[in-house]
Amino acid sequence: MSRIEVQHVQQPTAHTCVHACLSMVTALPVESIMERFGNHGLDDETTVTVLSEMGIHPINIPHIAGPLFIEGATYLASVPSLNNLGGAHAIIIEVGEIGDATVYDPNEGRDGTQWYRRDALHPTRDYTGPILRRYTEALMLKSLRLHQGTRKRMLLYAARKGE
Repeated sequence: MSRIEVQHVQQPTAHTCVHACLSMVTALPVESIMERFGNHGLDDETTVTVLSEMGIHPINIPHIAGPLFIEGATYLASVPSLNNLGGAHAIIIEVGEIGDATVYDPNEGRDGTQWYRRDALHPTRDYTGPILRRYTEALMLKSLRLHQGTRKRMLLYAARKGE
């Protein structure tokens, strides 16, 4: 399968975390996702539509007691919001081959917001940020090698990197 590349994208508004997460894994500009679907929260059907169009098959992972992720996979996860008490927030989690995980929070760098740090799943001893202990739902993202959207996504990845 083709690799899903992740590049951090900051969410432009308070309600566009899913838009930014979709941009991170598809390389579609976040602005184009907002133009198409508005700047409010996105439902599951819309999320699956965008992923499918770009050659990514989402597999629903049920919540288990604590984060449990397969090595070498990428996830779109719904986690407790750090900025909206009782609310949900979307992030991307990229799990390495030795169990290390990188968290990509679209709030990272936004003024006046808190965000999960890159190592929030496996904090070091001197880690001072919020620890990610649970998620409410997660989608494992699998790239479909022969899907036409995969080729488009690969071209967008290259353009984003300036190749």
